[in-house]
Amino acid sequence: MKKIHASNKVLVVDIEGTTTPLSFVSQTLFPYARRHLYDYLSKNWQEEDVKMWMNELFAFENTEDRSIEKAVKIAENLIDRDIKFTPLKALQGKIWRAGYEDGNLIGALFDEVETYFKKWSDSHRIYIYSSGSIEAQKLLFSHSAAGDLCVYLSGYFDTKIGSKKESQSYREIHRSIGCDLEDLHFLTDSEAEAKSAHDAKWKVILMTRPGNVPLSDTSLDTIPKCCDFEEVDKYWSL
Repeated sequence: MKKIHASNKVLVVDIEGTTTPLSFVSQTLFPYARRHLYDYLSKNWQEEDVKMWMNELFAFENTEDRSIEKAVKIAENLIDRDIKFTPLKALQGKIWRAGYEDGNLIGALFDEVETYFKKWSDSHRIYIYSSGSIEAQKLLFSHSAAGDLCVYLSGYFDTKIGSKKESQSYREIHRSIGCDLEDLHFLTDSEAEAKSAHDAKWKVILMTRPGNVPLSDTSLDTIPKCCDFEEVDKYWSL
């Protein structure tokens, strides 16, 4: 049974490097999507949503070649460059769905995530904000190694609301959620995301988990850093 999240206090959480090891995305999810691109497009080329994504993909490359082979080449290039392109994220989400549903994929989480999602959801509404599609987010948390954690989540945001590196995106999320600004908290491993959320007047913690990219921006020295959710819980007294 899904929990009722009535609190005005809000915790917005990134995925990569925050709830989930970076390696799971780069070494498991991306290669899986890449391996299955051609088969998925071949089977679903005439689907309306696929046609829409492919039109945007071809426009991005500004190419007149509209073959499946060309679409795969463009998508592979975007994956290799880790370009946050919404149609590609939607396509990856569809491919990952099949992988999760047949048991070939299991969402990886840091060990304490389930414990603290459960704890925090008693007093906070928890939202996910990731560059991955909302569908991909739901799949990861509903098919995680700890079971279905969607029960603790109040909602999801992806790049349709805006880039995670732009302050306006965080203002849009604030408006969408409808809470007091002082009740907004954000967890991320990204310096650019932390700065953007901080500029939007959110409370922010930078995650410094093992395997994350080392922090380098000294202008963010005033933003607190935590290595796991236990430290976050203590720092914010959640």
